[in-house]
Amino acid sequence: MSVVKLRLEFHLNDNFFFDRGYKQILSDYYYEIIGNRLFVFSDIIPQKKKNSDDGFWAIEKAAFDFSTVPTEKLLNVAMNTMKKPIQFKYGSLEIKKVRFLKIKLENKAYTLSPIIVFKNGNPLLYEENPIYFSEVLREILIFKYKNLFGVYPQDDRFVFYFKNKPLKEEINGFPVYKGCFEIIGSKDLIKLSYNTGLGNFNELGFGMISSDLYFWKKSTDTKLKNNNGNSS
Repeated sequence: MSVVKLRLEFHLNDNFFFDRGYKQILSDYYYEIIGNRLFVFSDIIPQKKKNSDDGFWAIEKAAFDFSTVPTEKLLNVAMNTMKKPIQFKYGSLEIKKVRFLKIKLENKAYTLSPIIVFKNGNPLLYEENPIYFSEVLREILIFKYKNLFGVYPQDDRFVFYFKNKPLKEEINGFPVYKGCFEIIGSKDLIKLSYNTGLGNFNELGFGMISSDLYFWKKSTDTKLKNNNGNSS
């Protein structure tokens, strides 16, 4: 079983600065195209990066992944994205390349943007109660499933845990988590987690997951293999 997502790539003529509020801009941009909040996108991943207190400099190239349901909307997203530049705080950028990627649904996966989980208006700390953290993730997925399909899932099993100690950060004072994790349970809920993200605020760029962690390493490795093959 697999899902399809978009990889959208900027070609930067020069170094470009993304401030800490860039995800809100991306969220508003794609909400205008789709008209609903059932989407998720990754962090912007530069080929080279220089961090600062207020954001980061992207060097040479930068890309991010985007997913939504139903997946038929991805074509509309791709076509509109290529036509309309995205106006960030420090300048406008055009998407130069769009790729449709088929991602295999693996039980072991990675966060491409941090996971944040709220219950009754309060953020949850994974390290305090991983089992409860997992249960709330399950509740959020079931809520999404019912909204999408109008029925309760036939199989509602879903268990999440980080493989090792996750990287914990704070964004706007709230705890968020990154790392390699494992998910077990309903195929429908696992597929939904790949398509729409885990946790809360997916439409703001939180909770995107993938079985493939690398944006740039594979393309570099492929070029090296091709070059070695051509020279032999």
